[in-house]
Amino acid sequence: MMRSSLASPEYHVGIAGVRVRATMAAVGMLLISFALSLQFFYKIGEIDPFVVMSWTWDYSLGFVRRGLPGELLDLLAGGAGNEYRNLVVLSSAMLAVLVLAYGLFVTSILRHRPSALVLIVALAGALLEPAIPIFIRMFGRPEQLSFLLFLLACHAAVACDRRLACAVLAAACSLAMFIHEGFLFFHFPTALGVLAMRLDADGGSPHPIRRFAVPLAAAVPILCFAAVEWLGSPSVPKPVWDAHWLFRTPYALHESGNSLAVHHRGLAGNIRYTLGNFWPLAAVLSVLIIGAATVLARTLWSAIGRIAVPRAAALCFGSCYTPLLMFGIGVDYIRWSSFTALNMLVASLCLLRLSPVPVLESALTRICEHGLPRHALNGLAFLFLLLTPLASNTGPTRLPEAFGCLYNPSGTGLTAPRHPESCLRTVGR
Repeated sequence: MMRSSLASPEYHVGIAGVRVRATMAAVGMLLISFALSLQFFYKIGEIDPFVVMSWTWDYSLGFVRRGLPGELLDLLAGGAGNEYRNLVVLSSAMLAVLVLAYGLFVTSILRHRPSALVLIVALAGALLEPAIPIFIRMFGRPEQLSFLLFLLACHAAVACDRRLACAVLAAACSLAMFIHEGFLFFHFPTALGVLAMRLDADGGSPHPIRRFAVPLAAAVPILCFAAVEWLGSPSVPKPVWDAHWLFRTPYALHESGNSLAVHHRGLAGNIRYTLGNFWPLAAVLSVLIIGAATVLARTLWSAIGRIAVPRAAALCFGSCYTPLLMFGIGVDYIRWSSFTALNMLVASLCLLRLSPVPVLESALTRICEHGLPRHALNGLAFLFLLLTPLASNTGPTRLPEAFGCLYNPSGTGLTAPRHPESCLRTVGR
């Protein structure tokens, strides 16, 4: 049987080829670091009380969903882990690790596929507001750990042996379900799409591992999601629940937002809350983010020949619209739709990693040969994602701040909470 057009033959290169790859990888890492520093500088601010509460939940009142990060923090730092100043240190370290992981992920791809197209896509991920810079708005959120696991699963899918890739993906995605159950909708379909992409690109005879790998890799994470949803509700009354967690935080009940109600609201309660706090502007911006990310990804995938990976295309592009399924049960529209840009960014980089160098060179030529209307559409989509006004929940829309360090040197940087004395409070355990 003929091999897929995305098969990845081993190229035998001499010393000159090795130098080119090493230089391209080094230049890519430097440019990514510089671009991210432009986007991140002066933008990180106070950790939201809701996020602080997210690190408070653990399994001290029994198994609950989203309790794994707090349980790990408790094991590592004990009672001091929940102090605000320590959460700032932890959040800063998480953000640094995430940026480093993205840089290494890109460097690995550039080392294997030293192409200008790879570098352009990687830089777009570092510059576009809903891509990697969205983690500025998510500063301190445990979901950053989920993205790291997603990145690990995708890297394993394209760089490891097929059996190991399936095992790593199943393990990473299963663990992510205990951090935030929304991983099933936000990142999981794309991770499966990347695995399908790898298996389709391998070509050859239809071995059973190719036929059943994706369903088998999906089974364990889906079971973990079902367990979290079925068993993750609190087993104590809400007053006991509120008193237990408030004792461990620097906030009063009215300062914790609706964080303490998350575990006690069922589907009907979430729908009522969403309808009562629906924000049309955020919903419109979310749909525009999804549309712009899809336009850019479709241009790239069409130029490479995504018809060669139909399962991957269906899963990856289908995952672009999963945030729309959540619009009725929550209000974090911008954050959810931004995951679309993140997912398509990572999936596109994986597609480039699996494509032979000649295919990448011809793809860049085909993109440049598009007519003026297509270039205009892609340009508008890129500009919109670069300057997207971001918002959090139902708060005010934040105006575009791309490259804020160049014109806003009076930015706040890392700030203390609204109640400075909470920085000094030792939280009980």
